[in-house]
Amino acid sequence: MLAKIRFFYFMKNEHLFFRKTTSSTNAELQRMVSDNLLIINNPKDFFALYADFQTAGRGMKDSRWESAAGENLLLSFYFKPPVLPCELVYFNFFFTTSIYRLVAGHLPEKAVRIKFPNDIYVENRKIAGILIEPAFSSNRVNSVIAGIGLNVNQAQFSTQLPNPTSLYCESGCRFNIKTLIDELIHIIEQFYPQLLNKEFETVYRHYHQALYQLNSYHRYRIGVQTIEAKIVGVSPLGELHLIEKRNEREHFCGVKEVRFC
Repeated sequence: MLAKIRFFYFMKNEHLFFRKTTSSTNAELQRMVSDNLLIINNPKDFFALYADFQTAGRGMKDSRWESAAGENLLLSFYFKPPVLPCELVYFNFFFTTSIYRLVAGHLPEKAVRIKFPNDIYVENRKIAGILIEPAFSSNRVNSVIAGIGLNVNQAQFSTQLPNPTSLYCESGCRFNIKTLIDELIHIIEQFYPQLLNKEFETVYRHYHQALYQLNSYHRYRIGVQTIEAKIVGVSPLGELHLIEKRNEREHFCGVKEVRFC
């Protein structure tokens, strides 16, 4: 127990960095790594950096992440997970489920879910996005930078965003962002050993149980066709597994191959 307490003190005071403004927390953390400002000798260790504002926040597929200054949680982690390239999907499962746990813990009356591959939704509204960027050396995973944009206290959003929400919009309460970061660090420290110990079935089960639109029929766009299908899981290759309602045909779709209608 004492060792665990010391780890938290070390993480919060020496492994957590802050920038008032940065281009993006992922890019800033990568710069710190490139400049040898971070040294990790123990694969269980991880560093984190958060900011009040990003001038060029990024999401998946080169999309931008918009966020009002000082209102939201903008945070990136640097990990050195002992996983093979073919096992990176389980890092996504672990990390996305960690963000899900944070949000669900503060919205117990709401239907919080994980929209494939790693957005966090409340009902049909997006509250958080995740950007995971691995770095490879030969055939090994050298490191992973995982960034989060979580809408916290923001009440007004751009009309160009289709379905945004925030913890404030959903609960009517304002949150201390640093406290949320501490809570997330606690969650990650609690569940990271499952990834370190390669307990992949457990990691996947927690992710699978929280999937958005799981086992219910909805419309999806795959290529040029629109089908009615249900999500039954995600494959070990990170593909969304759907079963078509009309003919029970199976579909396995990568991130860019399926669109929720």
